[in-house]
Amino acid sequence: MVIKPGKHKFYILAAKRVVKAERIDAQVTAGRTYIIETRPSARMKERLDVETVRRGTDRFAESVHWITGTKSISRNLAECTQWVAQKSSKVTAAITAAEQEWEMSGDFYQKARTLKPKDGRTKKEIGDL
Repeated sequence: MVIKPGKHKFYILAAKRVVKAERIDAQVTAGRTYIIETRPSARMKERLDVETVRRGTDRFAESVHWITGTKSISRNLAECTQWVAQKSSKVTAAITAAEQEWEMSGDFYQKARTLKPKDGRTKKEIGDL
């Protein structure tokens, strides 16, 4: 998705019987591509593992291999909005829980879920993929 430069807060939602939210903070710069990796969780209580891919980490270096040729997913916004509206109270509760977890967590937890401007790949770096 394309977003304006600046500070943003994202909630990654996963649902089966229970809606779960993960908070990601990002400060983005124009012309860069940022990666938030999502994958099914091996833990029973969790539906999804969410990880920011930050420059200077092993995942950033590895991401070259698993994003090569990947196209951005473009969901039907009306369909997504309808889903959120149908599950409004569950989504609100999940976001509240994600906010509480964020506030009670320490720097390590928050840093792992925060993207900084330098974490984005430049157009040249993306062009090389």
